[in-house]
Amino acid sequence: MFFHGFAEELAGSDGEEVRRAYVHDTGARDPEIARWIVDLICAVPQHAAAAVIHGVSVWNRSGPLARCALPVLLLRTDLGTDSDVMQLRDIKPDPEVGITVGAGHFHQLEVPEQVNAMIERVSRGIALSFPTT
Repeated sequence: MFFHGFAEELAGSDGEEVRRAYVHDTGARDPEIARWIVDLICAVPQHAAAAVIHGVSVWNRSGPLARCALPVLLLRTDLGTDSDVMQLRDIKPDPEVGITVGAGHFHQLEVPEQVNAMIERVSRGIALSFPTT
């Protein structure tokens, strides 16, 4: 399991170097945005970053996703393999899949117009009601 091993690496003596390399390699295409992302994410204390990744490694997504009544949008940067989409559809059969063009992992920062258009399309028709007190 990738995130379990990654959490252990982050907690190790080379954790800061591992984290900076991982964040840098997430694929932001604009060098200025990439530097900003690395600096921002790596400003979080190392022990907190390791704890977050450990939490990701043990989180059971099936329950919360199965109970989710709202639309789910899975953003990708390429077609890749369908394994993550198929795993998601086993849990929640109706996710929307959006593929951005010209971005790395941080779609919302690099191509916000594409991401916002997809969110607007998926969220049309959702009637949110909040209890009144």
